[in-house]
Amino acid sequence: MNIFLDTTVFHNGKDVFMNNTYSKLLFDIARYKGFKVYISEVVIAEARRQYQLFITSQIKNITTAVGAFNFIPGMKKIDVSIPKIEESMKKFDDYYKELEEKGEIEIVGYDNSILPELVNRAVNRIKPFTEGKQEFRDAVIWLSYALLAEERKLEKCLLITGNTADYCSKNKELHPDLLKDSERFTLYKDAYTLLEADNMKEFKEEYELTKLQIKERHEAFLALREEAKHWSSDEIINMLSIPDLSSTLKLAIENYIFNHSLLNVREIIDIKFARSWILSTDYIDDQYTMRGTLSVNVHVEENQNWGIRISRVLDDIHVVFQAIYSEEDKKINSIIVESTDSELDYDGAHIYQDLH
Repeated sequence: MNIFLDTTVFHNGKDVFMNNTYSKLLFDIARYKGFKVYISEVVIAEARRQYQLFITSQIKNITTAVGAFNFIPGMKKIDVSIPKIEESMKKFDDYYKELEEKGEIEIVGYDNSILPELVNRAVNRIKPFTEGKQEFRDAVIWLSYALLAEERKLEKCLLITGNTADYCSKNKELHPDLLKDSERFTLYKDAYTLLEADNMKEFKEEYELTKLQIKERHEAFLALREEAKHWSSDEIINMLSIPDLSSTLKLAIENYIFNHSLLNVREIIDIKFARSWILSTDYIDDQYTMRGTLSVNVHVEENQNWGIRISRVLDDIHVVFQAIYSEEDKKINSIIVESTDSELDYDGAHIYQDLH
């Protein structure tokens, strides 16, 4: 679907950030389904002006009220920090710039080539011009939208405008003068009317269901994250001890030991998992991912000069791993080793003579 917005959507500058329940829901559905949202640069300019007038009025009201209160004798003075109008306007500009950069809206410009047609319509009172007023702004917006829709051959174009007097015929359909420009548009007077329409029902229900599923998954994730904080070392080691996972961990440990410049290991006799704990839990790409650490004790045999072999236990070799956890199976399904390091603690090393 392709959604086109008129200035009336912004409620005279009071809802330029789409905080209204229905405006927000419409934008959320558009993001979720990848619908295109188009806003004429004339609409943006007018919404900005309306917002500036609204904010200026509110600042004036607050300043007047605070000044009147502070004039009352014996009352504690009110100190209110009122934002400057420039700050509010920057917020507006940054908001629409970000929406455009993210591809969530497309700002529709107008071409000077439409000027002759605007003059013709103004003179001959062709919609949206009427006998009683000169709707130059509405004509620019409509022609910009109609030309874009026709050039791109867009389907399912929905125009939201409360200005039904200038856009509609008596039966509330798009006026015949405007149908000559494009028959691709269906008009809705506001976001609520569009959301309640039959052609939006399935998308609305799908979005609400998805939002509920996301909420449920988030609650399940929070519960798992809290649960993982209380897993004992033995519980984690038990999950890591299944053959596929333990072989991955042991291979990383063996590679680390044989490649370590301070060691001259002849043979690894045994690797024992000593302690383990979960560092963090996340929910990424519909999977529970965990980052944890594992400490191991490794019994090794080293070559020495003069035929001496030394049996050592390397304590506190640490492995940091990332794992995929199955909430359904209550187990870790896969693992990758992020890093391996050691304090190289050789206390209790046993030295014996090589008899061969």
